[in-house]
Amino acid sequence: MSVSTFSQTTNDSIKVTKMFGGYKFEQNGKTLTYSKMLEQMQSNPEAYNYMKKASDNVGLATVFSYAGGFLVGWPIGTAMGGGKPNWSLAGVGGALLCITIPISSSINKNAAKAVALYNGGQKSQIPNTSLDMKFKMKADGLAFVVNF
Repeated sequence: MSVSTFSQTTNDSIKVTKMFGGYKFEQNGKTLTYSKMLEQMQSNPEAYNYMKKASDNVGLATVFSYAGGFLVGWPIGTAMGGGKPNWSLAGVGGALLCITIPISSSINKNAAKAVALYNGGQKSQIPNTSLDMKFKMKADGLAFVVNF
């Protein structure tokens, strides 16, 4: 599925493509990183501010996701290898991964706003990514529910 924002007739507009877990940003056929987009948007202060918010959180989301993935993967690998896994590590890893979800959502929203402003202020055609998180009590324990 491809979702794009358009400027009226400029070749400098940024194309946005929805990917698993986020968006891919391209300009003139080249993929843009968050830092490259930040650098490029300096000429548009409002777009720059949104892109700065997005790029500031990328490092945090990366740290939480890698740490969470490691802490989930280690006990699974131990169990597959025949050892005795420490499932509390997997629980902590799962919590870190859950923390990453709203951070990533915020990154995507701010980057989408920045691109829409940069491309000429037209409304972004990126769908609203609302997120609803709740803890629920069930008969057999506590559940963490995330609705997209």
